[in-house]
Amino acid sequence: MRKPVDVVNVAASRCATSWIWLMLSLHPEVSVCRPKELNYFIDKCCMGPDWYESHFNDHEKVTVDISPMCYYYSAASKRIMEYAPETKLLCVLRNPYDRAIDQISFYHRQRRGTVSGINLQTLRSSHLALEHCLRGSEYYNRLEPFCRAFPKRHFRFIYFDVLTQSPSKFLRQVYEAVGVDRDFKPDQKLINKNVNAGNMQTRFQFVFKSLRRGYLASYKWKPTIYLMDFLERRFDFAFKVYRLLQKPVPEVNQTIYTFEEVFGHDSRQRLAQDLRFFNEKLGIKTPEWN
Repeated sequence: MRKPVDVVNVAASRCATSWIWLMLSLHPEVSVCRPKELNYFIDKCCMGPDWYESHFNDHEKVTVDISPMCYYYSAASKRIMEYAPETKLLCVLRNPYDRAIDQISFYHRQRRGTVSGINLQTLRSSHLALEHCLRGSEYYNRLEPFCRAFPKRHFRFIYFDVLTQSPSKFLRQVYEAVGVDRDFKPDQKLINKNVNAGNMQTRFQFVFKSLRRGYLASYKWKPTIYLMDFLERRFDFAFKVYRLLQKPVPEVNQTIYTFEEVFGHDSRQRLAQDLRFFNEKLGIKTPEWN
């Protein structure tokens, strides 16, 4: 068994996790999990810690696992604690209302294969999708199990707001939170790159959906887990296929809807209450988000 993983990401989706993974992968003092979003603590614990740790190339460096799905499963907090009680938890927090809107838009973009034609009726068409997006923005409910499992000193909180204002400053905060040289600077073009952007359109939608279903199903059985593991390590399979099937849409004339228009006033009150609990009960101060 190798050295336990140093840092595990417990942030919601649409909180720059793909960008963070890319920036960390470029740092000479960091070894990131490959592939991104291995989700070991969700559905692959049966493979054992040796298998998990083999996904990091160099255990002499700071090892970081970016798997946003851990944030959504309370059982992951106990599994991470049992695996490595001294692990740091990296949490990126974003305006919960903006994050929910971004996620529901991203959901329909993936489902439809295009960013155009997504109107208010489309955004409100799936109750399950709306509820999932709201749950992702309930920071107290999602992070409270982790706060019960780990002392506060294990958490590293950074805010998405900084990224929108200054990517370079946000990057320094990420490096500092992980515990490596914060002054290392990758190519500026990469820092400014919008990874996993919302203005992408899917080529061959039927092919994309079929491959995605097969990819998710392959991680339910050990033999196919080993097969996909080989393809990911050797060829970076999923990432390359995903990028191949995506194309940017330079200019999209898309209406921007408010949180209330999509989710309703009651949902705003629900998130506002959760945010108050997050600040008061967990003792974590967040910006004044509206």
